[in-house]
Amino acid sequence: MTLRVKTTWKRIRDRLIEFYDHHFPERQVYFRSRGTVRFVALSPRFQFMSISIAFGAMLWVGIASASLIFGNEIIEHKEKQIADLRDIRSDLHSQLVRLQDDLIERAETLQERQAVLDQMLDRSDVMFGSLEDQITPATETAETAAPEGEGPLPVGGPESDLETAPAEALEPTSDAVEAKPDDTAPEGHDPLADELGALEEIQLELLGRFHRQVEQTIAQLENALEVTGLDVADVLGDQQNDTSNQGGPMVPIDELSDSVDALNVLSAKVERLETLEQLFISMPLLVPVDSYYVSSHFGGRKDPFTNKWSAHHGVDLGGGWKAPVRAGAAGTVTSVGWSGPYGRLIEVDHGNGFVTRYGHLREFLVKEGQVVQTGDKIGLMGSSGRSTGTHLHYEIRFDGAPLNPINFFEAAKHVQAI
Repeated sequence: MTLRVKTTWKRIRDRLIEFYDHHFPERQVYFRSRGTVRFVALSPRFQFMSISIAFGAMLWVGIASASLIFGNEIIEHKEKQIADLRDIRSDLHSQLVRLQDDLIERAETLQERQAVLDQMLDRSDVMFGSLEDQITPATETAETAAPEGEGPLPVGGPESDLETAPAEALEPTSDAVEAKPDDTAPEGHDPLADELGALEEIQLELLGRFHRQVEQTIAQLENALEVTGLDVADVLGDQQNDTSNQGGPMVPIDELSDSVDALNVLSAKVERLETLEQLFISMPLLVPVDSYYVSSHFGGRKDPFTNKWSAHHGVDLGGGWKAPVRAGAAGTVTSVGWSGPYGRLIEVDHGNGFVTRYGHLREFLVKEGQVVQTGDKIGLMGSSGRSTGTHLHYEIRFDGAPLNPINFFEAAKHVQAI
């Protein structure tokens, strides 16, 4: 193996020497000047070195020229890349600023919406609490069966001419009014943006659920109001319930793209619910006696003294002698004293057009001008005036027109079920 390498190396060396001797022989360069001939001998080594230096110089010039030419292009390309990177950086900065502004705006929107929701929830809690306080005593009132074998039921009160009595007062009614059925209503990739989006979805879901609850409550309250025999639009005294001269497509609140519109719609609903709540607070829903039986109904009846058909503008509630009589709702006592056929009579103004009358009392427990609360004792049951026995003649009037108190007792059950 070593011999073969040596042989190969020797051949290469010989060929190089042969190439060197062949191409770089000693050369002489002759100069003739003024008749004199001179020459310069160029040795093989000098020739080889000269050619090597010349070749190296040409190679260096070529490389330098190429570097200069291509270097300028590279620099231009790099400068263009730097400019592009600056543009990208500027775009990214602008996007970041817009994203920050959007996140701030969304966060502020969420805070404002949450504040509105909290306020509405607080208002609804107050409203429902007020209604609950208003009608809770109604559950403690029990209707008893009329006594048997004790002669005529205790009835009385003023006699009205059938021709002058209101039409609704001439219709005989049963002990209970059939209630109407209640209406039932039924990625981005930024973590902070995703979190805000999730919070927004939760808020919108809560907004929709609260809106549905408010709508259902409004429907139930309006249904309870209709049970009393009152017209919703007439009682509220506004045009909120007037559907004439209206139209357009129905868009559920869940489909409203603008949360501001959704909040405005919900705010209007809550205002209507507050109006209804204030109305029901002043509405006499409480049965004015703790235990009773109906001895004479509202509407047309045979007068207990003349045996002729006449209008009865209230309901007679039979009970025990000196049984406590309570205020049907909060209000101001406007009249206390003797009033002809009513006997000893108390009249209470509850506001919003509602007035109650309590007749045939044995004793008064309040004075004129006194403010009473729902369930306060105002008198004792008796049989004064035009009466056949111990009972309470109870009237409810709205804007002066008599209404059936039994309907209000039934309406209280509807409100209580909300």
